[in-house]
Amino acid sequence: MQVNDPAAGPLQIGRYTTAGSVDAVFYDELRFATTERSTDWIEAEYSNHRTPHTFYATTTAQSYQAPYIIDAATHNITTGGSAFFDITFNDATTSPVFVDSTLVVNGDFVIATGTVAMPTTRTTIKGSFTNNGFFMHNNS
Repeated sequence: MQVNDPAAGPLQIGRYTTAGSVDAVFYDELRFATTERSTDWIEAEYSNHRTPHTFYATTTAQSYQAPYIIDAATHNITTGGSAFFDITFNDATTSPVFVDSTLVVNGDFVIATGTVAMPTTRTTIKGSFTNNGFFMHNNS
């Protein structure tokens, strides 16, 4: 419904004429705005309410793999400046080493077992830090 002439009288929702006829419809939602909506906007709103399962789609959650490199032979970890979300070390037989001078972990950092050589300059952990193993400063 669009009202183009507010001077014509008060807005009467559901009335066909001033004689009192009532439209045979049910209103689910009414919106009042001071801006005119485009045809595309109106069609999108209509489709979203009428058939939401065809208007948009959902899928499984996707995870982001940061561009870090773990060298299997040396256990050196290169992040290239990317941050980890969570990181857990749980291997008592290897000693991973962070090659970059800084490390950022946006979530939790856990050293469950083993020894981890930390970056030479700075480590930022925005979540929790749990150390059940060993960590050391990387002096290389």
